[in-house]
Amino acid sequence: MIKRLFPCVAMIAFAAIAAPPAHAHTENGQTDDGDTGDAQRELSHGEQELAELLDGYVAGEPVKCLNRIQSDSVQIITDTALVFRDRQTYYVNRTNSPRFIDEFDVPVFRKFTSRLCDLDQVEFVSRTGGIGGPVVYLEYFTPYTKAEDAVAVGERAGPTGG
Repeated sequence: MIKRLFPCVAMIAFAAIAAPPAHAHTENGQTDDGDTGDAQRELSHGEQELAELLDGYVAGEPVKCLNRIQSDSVQIITDTALVFRDRQTYYVNRTNSPRFIDEFDVPVFRKFTSRLCDLDQVEFVSRTGGIGGPVVYLEYFTPYTKAEDAVAVGERAGPTGG
């Protein structure tokens, strides 16, 4: 029995080694399916939606927590991020597993303090059946403010040093 299987196994192993990879690069840098492999890739629908939302806004220094007022308004961008809005500032949280973010589910936040912080849990519950779904952990919140507001704040701070 083993003598019959050995030639088959050897042929399969040789075929796997000899076959080119599924997306082998050619001499001009393209893969065999025409993809250049560069950073110029199509944005996902969620990334496009987030880019449109943040158009004209500038990213600030990430923050660990949001106060209750800052976290009252949440927008869910499927497969991308949770976006919280406080007046003129958006706080973007991509979580540890953005692929589980779904705008058709209800986010249930499990906070460990009175504020919403990184490492707090969010469970996405089915809107129709109330069935619990994936649990993700929040990461740092990146604030985005209007470009004009960010420049004005910098101008009011004045020069440093002396």
